[in-house]
Amino acid sequence: MTRKGLCELLRQEGYDVSEARDGAQAVEIIKRRRFDLVISDVVMPKIDGIELVKHLRSVSPHTPIILLTGYLSTKTAGSLSPLVELVEKPVALDALLSLVQRILG
Repeated sequence: MTRKGLCELLRQEGYDVSEARDGAQAVEIIKRRRFDLVISDVVMPKIDGIELVKHLRSVSPHTPIILLTGYLSTKTAGSLSPLVELVEKPVALDALLSLVQRILG
């Protein structure tokens, strides 16, 4: 699923969604606004998802994060905080929506 497709799906489910074209833009958006949940790919241009998590933790340490990855590894998982959920691609949309609902209550 593409970023645009995921955003559209979440909007259809009633969520307020912001999107970024790359990790650098995501960092800029996060500087200006607080979020209830961040969903990001691990592999992105300019700044990857792991660096994005580090930045988000510096400005908003309790924001839950869902990281989508096609390269799931124990090294990646072990370096992340408990508030980060790793979801392996290809993503099962019903499972992702259930995870979003569980996190947001």
